[in-house]
Amino acid sequence: MIKNPTTDKMKEYNKILVPHGNPFEPFLDNMVKYVKELPNAQKDAMINQKLDEIFTLGIEVRLLNKEEYIQRLKEKVLRGQRIFLFKY
Repeated sequence: MIKNPTTDKMKEYNKILVPHGNPFEPFLDNMVKYVKELPNAQKDAMINQKLDEIFTLGIEVRLLNKEEYIQRLKEKVLRGQRIFLFKY
């Protein structure tokens, strides 16, 4: 087997960054188990629904009306954040 110094450096770097292993492994394992249990006909829709549930857990998701949107932009600018608005 050929020894690659770049691979060794990446392994050392990863050990420093994440000493306890990949933090996403439990999530990936759970998703793989969930996907294997789904019927083939509904797989895509059910996977997307499950991911939406996971990523929005504990987050209030709702649309802002125009006044709320403008008020939040003003608050961000007053706190010193730079905001760039582009029209597509």
